[in-house]
Order: sequence, then structure tokens, then C-alpha cells
Amino acid sequence: MSERTATFEIKGMVCEMGCGASLRKGLYTTDAVSEVKVKYEEDRKENVIEVFYDANKTSPEKMKQIIQSLNDGQFTAKLRSDRAARKKSLNKEQSANFNRSNEGREGLEASNTNTFSFPNLTELLNSLIY
Repeated sequence: MSERTATFEIKGMVCEMGCGASLRKGLYTTDAVSEVKVKYEEDRKENVIEVFYDANKTSPEKMKQIIQSLNDGQFTAKLRSDRAARKKSLNKEQSANFNRSNEGREGLEASNTNTFSFPNLTELLNSLIY
């Protein structure tokens, strides 16, 4: 599996908006990164980012080099972990609640994919009104 998650400790962050945007922008240039989660807490020496990436296109070492080259070397990065990415899925309780809340609604389906198809919205809205 080539989908992985790397967690980095970042020194040099002074804000979530600007610094987080710089980190995201720099990492997205690899065309291998699908998401960057910034966990910023003010007054911390080190903050954490999670990077979801394709291991066939980049590596934690390359991403570390990119991070440390941003904003004229403002950031220092230390790899905390690198692991296979977890698939996002509903837990059993969430799945049961979804199924109960949609009982009797034909044509309404959701699956654990990146796509979602809507039922005929006019029919659905009419069935809710009448």
C-alpha cells in the first residue's frame, strides 16, 4: 500500500494561519500529498503536522527537506512517525445510526468511497413534505 501518514514535529511556527498555509502550500507542490493537518498550540516550541501522502511519489526525508526550505529556513522538522494511512470508515455505532436514520428511504445510499450519488432530490423533498 502506498498511502501513508507522516507526523512531523515543527519548530519555528508562530501562527496557525500563515505558517500552516506555508507548510501546506510547500508540501502540496510535491503532487504526492493529499492532506496536511496542522495541530498548532500557541506558546509551544514544537507543533505537530500530519501529512497524508503517496509513498510512490515522495518520502518523509524529501518532505522534511521541503519543510525546512520554506520561508527562508523558518521551520525545523523532525519526523515523529511514518505509518500506513488508515482508511476512514464509520465505526459500528455510527453505521447503525446511519442505517436507522435512513430506514424506509429508498434510493439513499452512501458508501465508504470518495463519491456520493444523490437520489432524485425532487422526489426525496416531496416525500418529506407530504
